[in-house]
Amino acid sequence: MAENKNDEIEKNDEQIILKEGESTENEVSAKRKRNSNLKLKIPTIKIPDPKELIKKQISNIENIFLPYKEPILKYVIPILALIVVLLMILVYVVKYETDEVPNQEQNKTEVYDIFANLNTKTASTPEEISQVEELVQKANLLYQNGNQKEALKLYGRIATYNASLSYYNLGVARAKKGMCKEAIRAFDIAIQNREHITPSAINAAVCSKKLNKTDKFQAYLKLAYKYLPEELDSPLYSYYYALIAYYKNYYFETFSPLKHRTSKFFDDEKNMMEARVNLLFENYGKSATALEKSLIQKDTGALGFVYANMGELDVAKKYIEEAIEYEGNLTAKNIKLLKLKYAHSLVDLKLGNIQSSGAEIKQISDVYEKRIDKSYQLELFLKESIFDVQKAQKFFHKEREFVRYRNYQFIFYFAPFKIFDAKKSINLIKKGSANIALGDTETATEYLKSGAKSSDVNKNIILAVKEALNKRLRIANKILQDMADKNPKHAILHYDLALTYAQLGDMRSAYQHFKRSFHLNARDYLSGVFALLSGDLIGADTTKLEDVLKENLSLELETQEIKNILALLEFRKDNYNALQKWLHNLKSPENEDLFNLGFIYLITTIIENPENWEINQKVARRILGKLPEDLFANMLYLYSRFKDLDIKEFSKTVIHHFQVNRLPLYDFYYGARITQEMFIKLNLLTGQLQPLEKNIEHYYKIELKNPRGIIQALALTKLYNREYEESYQLYNKLIDEYNVKDSRTLFLAGVSAIAAKHYANAVALFELARLRNKMNLETRYALGLLYLEAKNFRAASIQFKKFPNEQFYSDFFDFNVKIPEVIEGVK
Repeated sequence: MAENKNDEIEKNDEQIILKEGESTENEVSAKRKRNSNLKLKIPTIKIPDPKELIKKQISNIENIFLPYKEPILKYVIPILALIVVLLMILVYVVKYETDEVPNQEQNKTEVYDIFANLNTKTASTPEEISQVEELVQKANLLYQNGNQKEALKLYGRIATYNASLSYYNLGVARAKKGMCKEAIRAFDIAIQNREHITPSAINAAVCSKKLNKTDKFQAYLKLAYKYLPEELDSPLYSYYYALIAYYKNYYFETFSPLKHRTSKFFDDEKNMMEARVNLLFENYGKSATALEKSLIQKDTGALGFVYANMGELDVAKKYIEEAIEYEGNLTAKNIKLLKLKYAHSLVDLKLGNIQSSGAEIKQISDVYEKRIDKSYQLELFLKESIFDVQKAQKFFHKEREFVRYRNYQFIFYFAPFKIFDAKKSINLIKKGSANIALGDTETATEYLKSGAKSSDVNKNIILAVKEALNKRLRIANKILQDMADKNPKHAILHYDLALTYAQLGDMRSAYQHFKRSFHLNARDYLSGVFALLSGDLIGADTTKLEDVLKENLSLELETQEIKNILALLEFRKDNYNALQKWLHNLKSPENEDLFNLGFIYLITTIIENPENWEINQKVARRILGKLPEDLFANMLYLYSRFKDLDIKEFSKTVIHHFQVNRLPLYDFYYGARITQEMFIKLNLLTGQLQPLEKNIEHYYKIELKNPRGIIQALALTKLYNREYEESYQLYNKLIDEYNVKDSRTLFLAGVSAIAAKHYANAVALFELARLRNKMNLETRYALGLLYLEAKNFRAASIQFKKFPNEQFYSDFFDFNVKIPEVIEGVK
């Protein structure tokens, strides 16, 4: 059997890599002193020239040969022959290792496929003799002194030790070549010879893990841990301890041996293990530091992932792009590149580069198809800043409040309702009377009918406008809608109906009726401008409408009314220089009509400078003077006057203001949407959301005729109060039972569905919202993330590719990515 083992070693000796811990001269001396009472604690030092060693042994044998000739011939010579053979093998191995210096790049292991490779340097002092030689001398001396039995035992131990060392290294060599089954057999022989049990068992465990042999993996780890105390004097003790703790999933216990090391060997493997363990405990900074110490190009992707978890997205993107370049061409077989590319697209999403992310997701989806399903898992969630009282004040700042949707709602809020053309009605009646006098009864009858019908429409318009001014917008909307169905060619009727829709947040319906009003009366420029604004919000093609409006305006005299219309068009184009010029040319801004006061307030809030803020405060007071009980006017006044106070003082001031003034809340329940949403946010800011919810619930119980506005307010309030399921149910009731299906309601219903984890319903709600408003990027963003979460990559890429080529940051949504099982994210 022994001969077969030696034959196997000789056949594979080109694979064997002798590996042992490095020790300085002082360490060797101290170690020998500690082990003076131990028989076989053998450090490895440099083996001398074999020829000199053999000569010395022959000389010693000759000195004692004659007195012990017969026993020596019988026992010693065969043993010495065996020793010589083994020493020659060891010398060959050492020479092989010394002559062939491995490339460091190629010798690096996979990040966490760590084998306990004991590949270290020999001792630095050539004069020191190896302990193998020392043991041979000791055995010889025992034999010379007549203690043949002990000498023979020692020779046997030397032979066993060298055989074990060879099989251990054979196992390492096989493991490095991926021959896991063969490596385990070699490690088993080393373990059976009771030498290097801990490192052999660790390597056998790792090989078993690669072969998915869970039971064997655990058994080898248990064996390695059992014999770990025998390695207390090994320079690699801390490394063994760390490996065992790591593979047994005792990650916290891994920190100590990684920090308090007993040698400087295996720096790269130690750094990689430290990076992984820190990543598991979300110590991203320490993980990145450890990984950077031993960074090679193929690991730049891993470093990019760590920086992504730290939120250092620009740095993460840089490293991931380096890794992508290293991986080469995008092919269906290159799974590592798939995950790098997908990670790159997700980082782009976080950076706001939505369009480019969508293009990359489509590319990898086309190449990899279903294999991308096994990559990272997304988890969509609502941003905490939505509910954060400290951040709620930003709602009133231009970055939050005065985005395009809010801008236009602001303009529609102060826009005037129109009554009727009295002169036209009188002319119709006069024409009817004249024709009667001329005997044309039939024509006269038609004129008189038209006049009477016009008078009926006007009466209903007056009634509807009265309801709207009393903050009962939905009642006004119904009256006007009924009249518009019967009188489809009444321009003023369509304008007023459109304005109620706009104030309620239904921009799709508003656009249709503003456009019809302008087509019926091409000199009603306010209808034309409002058609453009509402059309922008839903993504309608307004090119022809804009051309007609501009052509008609070019024929008008430059009156102040026309200048005001042109200023609205400049506002639509974000031409703030032109707006500032228009504002400067106004003689007394605070004395303008209510519509212009609202427009001036908006401009002076967006264009920040000391002069504008002074005008802003004057205008705010003027608006409040005209509308002292208007909730929206009061909120604008509070923000204009007290916006510079800190959050606590601002909250105290707001609470005091509403306690003193005791304003009616009709416009909150039944009025414009901007008032409702702004008041809820203000109560979130001041910590009054719970009392507000109780008030709304009280009104909800007693309101029977027109509960839609109250349900809408209650649903949004519950959403901000984190009562997600109740909010979701209320939005469903509003949509299903009351047929409220404007884009804003559908969008907020989708938000509540995500918060309540009804993801499938959220997709349906967002799809409906998108159909009614193609320009709501928040809806598209949420849809895209939901499709990614569901692994529908093509649908997600379609949503993301519709974004403009500029950065977009959602106010509502964010996502997490589950951390891959290994640091590179390639397994």
